[in-house]
Amino acid sequence: MSRPWPGAIRKATFGLAAVLLLFSLALAQEKALRILEAEKLELRQEGGEEVYVLTGNPVRLERDGEAIEAGRATYFRTRKLLFLSEGVRYRDREGRLVEAEELQIDLSDESFDALEVRIEAKDLLLTGPLCQRVAGAILLENGYATPCASCGQEVPDYAFRAREIVLYPGDRVVARGVVVLVQEKPVLELPVLLLFLSERRPRFEVGQDEGGFYLKAALPYVADFGLGFTLLSYYQGRGYGFGFDHYGTGEAKERYFFLHTPPDTFQYRGEYALKRQGFSLSALVERDDTREKLTRFRLEASSPSTPTPQDWRYTLRVEGAHTSPPQAQSLTFRKHLRADVAMVPPFLSPTPVRLCMHLTLIPFSIAFFHPQAQITRILTIATSHNHTCLMHYTGAANKHTLEENLH
Repeated sequence: MSRPWPGAIRKATFGLAAVLLLFSLALAQEKALRILEAEKLELRQEGGEEVYVLTGNPVRLERDGEAIEAGRATYFRTRKLLFLSEGVRYRDREGRLVEAEELQIDLSDESFDALEVRIEAKDLLLTGPLCQRVAGAILLENGYATPCASCGQEVPDYAFRAREIVLYPGDRVVARGVVVLVQEKPVLELPVLLLFLSERRPRFEVGQDEGGFYLKAALPYVADFGLGFTLLSYYQGRGYGFGFDHYGTGEAKERYFFLHTPPDTFQYRGEYALKRQGFSLSALVERDDTREKLTRFRLEASSPSTPTPQDWRYTLRVEGAHTSPPQAQSLTFRKHLRADVAMVPPFLSPTPVRLCMHLTLIPFSIAFFHPQAQITRILTIATSHNHTCLMHYTGAANKHTLEENLH
């Protein structure tokens, strides 16, 4: 029996390490999805999309404080979908462990779907056939939960079954359609059950940065419409900050975060998701001045809530620019614009428009709108790879434009 040369083994190992390094660099812009361990990497092209397939025993990944393990990981780069199978273990930033047969993560909004799930959340063990994470909350359908998993009991003293169990970020669990079990026997039915996995306490932080010392406080509250924290802060020589971090308790999955830091820094994120049998609706608005003064919006609706190939699905995504540089840049330097994406830069008041187009790397069309939403003119802009400014004058007063890749 022949044996491979040690040099050949080193070259093969180095080759896989180099490929994994290149793969990690390719994903560096996508919230640092890092490969810690894998045995094989395969690159495919499916419908014009790059698809990476990793296999191992197991494949180990890390992303923004979350640890991921699976026998097989498939990443669809354009759609930013990570599909995991074969002994999936996923530990989120709050330390909750999700084990599943299959799990799919949407890296664009951090939602996921999982099948045949087992969840460990502090002292609570939950199981169920289907699990989703939407707006930061984990939803378990037709679930079972018990706080006695670590007691070593063959039959737990206490448990409950529920039509729906929601684990909110932090320490709150809300269950609906509950049957309370004692020694696995039903003893009580409840419409809603609210649990806290730890004692809710005010949080305080004192520190120092380049501007001086600061004091931060997060004060918990509970109301009929939800619960969360009131955020208060003081920065030496700069002033006071305020905000809130709120979670809704209704049918929809809601989280609303707002924070103002002196002198004029804003951070906010609002998430809303409602899923019924006939339709589903989700919306997101976010801004973080510490990274970029840009407000982003997303709205998605579908009917039915889980469409089949013959059903229609409507999706609308809008990107809003808070400051003038992104508006002035328009589609300059952009190398790609999907067919279902458009840019809508508004004008402060109706005005004739003069456009200087240069370094337009993709061809696109611009529709100009009168304040009464009538199209006044449509321009077709060809590609240009030089700095020569091509002037376009609309003539009429316009309130909006719609820029779209129609080629």
